[in-house]
Amino acid sequence: MAKDQTRVLCVGDVNGQFEQLAKKIALINKKSGPFDLLFCVGEFFGPNAEHNESIISGKIDFDVPTYVLGPCCSSTSTFYPEESVEFSSSVTYLGKRGILNTASGLQIAYLSGVESSTSNRFRFSEEDVEELLVPVRTQSGFLGVDVLLTSMWPAEVWKHAHNTPSVEIAGSRNHRVLLEPAQHTTRFIGLAPIDNDKKQKWLYAFNIQKKMLINFIYSQCVKCPEMN
Repeated sequence: MAKDQTRVLCVGDVNGQFEQLAKKIALINKKSGPFDLLFCVGEFFGPNAEHNESIISGKIDFDVPTYVLGPCCSSTSTFYPEESVEFSSSVTYLGKRGILNTASGLQIAYLSGVESSTSNRFRFSEEDVEELLVPVRTQSGFLGVDVLLTSMWPAEVWKHAHNTPSVEIAGSRNHRVLLEPAQHTTRFIGLAPIDNDKKQKWLYAFNIQKKMLINFIYSQCVKCPEMN
């Protein structure tokens, strides 16, 4: 692997199964790592308040620095803080929306929740999307973010053209769309819930190079579905 690449793990809905996730991540990191980042793009907390408290109080750590998106339903929304916070040295809650700049130079855009006409702790509105896009529209020479994390599956992701993130990861549904695989285009990955009955893929690993190191942009790529 090139020294300027970052190794990333992503998981779908955890639903409070933190110990199982920790064991799986430890095994993968030992066997195939080390990995630099772990993103949880689905519903992180579950119905068990005691299990959730083990994360909130910092009792559970992961072997890979872990970043968590916000809630997708009202039943778990009370467990999430209103703002970004570090639960422990290895687990960070990102908050509802924003752009994370990693130590390796990656730009990670994220949008939590489900779409609605009004915004609350587990829903995002058009206004939230507009706020997220402010840096995109104002930054001179902006090439696009490296990774886009969303809780929702974007509609008709395969139909759009130009200006994409390198990778988009979404929770709630297991699917993979790879467009123009020989080029620096968007890889869209939808991840299923952890330990699901259908044995669908809930964990995905990839290497990524930050866009500022790529000195050209292909014309045959897909438009970021969240900007449509």
